[in-house]
Amino acid sequence: MPRSGRTWLILVAACAGLAGCVPGSCLRPKADPNCTLDKLATAHALDDTEVVLTPEQVQRNAVVNSGLGKSLESDADGRDGHVCLSCLPSRKRGALARVMKAYAADEARNQTAALALTAYYRLSEARLQIRLVREGIGVTQGIVAKAEELKKRGISLPEDLTKLQRQHSELADEGLKLELLRDRLTEQIRQLADSKLRARHVGTIEVFEVVEEPIDEPAAVAVALKYRADLNLLRAALANLDASTLPLIRQLMGGFHPLLGDKIRRCVPMFECLPRAIPMLARGEMEKVRNELKTMICERERQAVSEVRQALRKIETGVRLTHGARDRERLAAKRLAELEEMAVKGLATDGDLPRARRDLLKTRGDVLHEAIEWEVARVELRQAQGLLVREVLGDGCDCDEPHAK
Repeated sequence: MPRSGRTWLILVAACAGLAGCVPGSCLRPKADPNCTLDKLATAHALDDTEVVLTPEQVQRNAVVNSGLGKSLESDADGRDGHVCLSCLPSRKRGALARVMKAYAADEARNQTAALALTAYYRLSEARLQIRLVREGIGVTQGIVAKAEELKKRGISLPEDLTKLQRQHSELADEGLKLELLRDRLTEQIRQLADSKLRARHVGTIEVFEVVEEPIDEPAAVAVALKYRADLNLLRAALANLDASTLPLIRQLMGGFHPLLGDKIRRCVPMFECLPRAIPMLARGEMEKVRNELKTMICERERQAVSEVRQALRKIETGVRLTHGARDRERLAAKRLAELEEMAVKGLATDGDLPRARRDLLKTRGDVLHEAIEWEVARVELRQAQGLLVREVLGDGCDCDEPHAK
């Protein structure tokens, strides 16, 4: 074959390979010797132990180990090249990008911390409810056994045996569902924590003090309006809007809705760069983006105020609901004590005594649930104020925020 023909064949084969026409088996990379099934299984194996975590530990783990927060923070920590090699508009655009990414990182960490703390308190509730259910299963098991014995002896039952057996079965099923919920919440906390959490079981601090504290609503709202990272991100964009930062801010607006980040293209592509060189040409578009930013800020401020107020109402209501549940628990305990005293004296209590024991367990579960709802509401308030990340990292962004001139 002539040399020119071989050359063409080589070129065609190379182009086919670059175009993806070569079979995948030919281009498949060699397997990593460290990436074997045994090693992967060992790397994620859990030991059959329990580690007790506090809410503060879970919050810190979630903030520090937020994947999105880490990525945005590493971008925010980047610096421009040599000062002499970059123009002033480019440096200003880069500085604003770092500030915006730092605020975005704080917002991501704040959201992750809220998810982790909510999972933590729900896990606490599930663990305690499992204990109450197991205690209830013991009570119903005893009742069913006694009822079966009375039935064999031909004595009339205070309650239908089939109904008692159904209640026992339903309680056992509820225990299984709670165990599944416990395991799911444990995995969620493990996912949001660091990779060193290898204990199969996660214990929680299960002492809850629901207290009625005076809440200053205007002060709580002011904290949210000052510290929320999503608000400060938009404010930084508005304060530094000019021809050089316009493309970056337009990209930010596109994150809220694709049409906000779009713009009308000019007929000649090379003219796209003219507004950066001649800022006056971008005046109309800058005014449009400025109005959009102001609208977004006002909407986010209204959202922040609403979220704080809703959390405050939930906290206040949670206190009253917890007090009501505790009153019902005291009444149930009093009723059980009276029936037990009657049983000691030999007075007939029929099915009232077992029913009173079940009622007491139910009221204890109600008290636990309302206490957890109160704790979750407090987390929601701190999330709405942007404080969950600040409680761990302090003031957050420590970079020099550019100011409009």
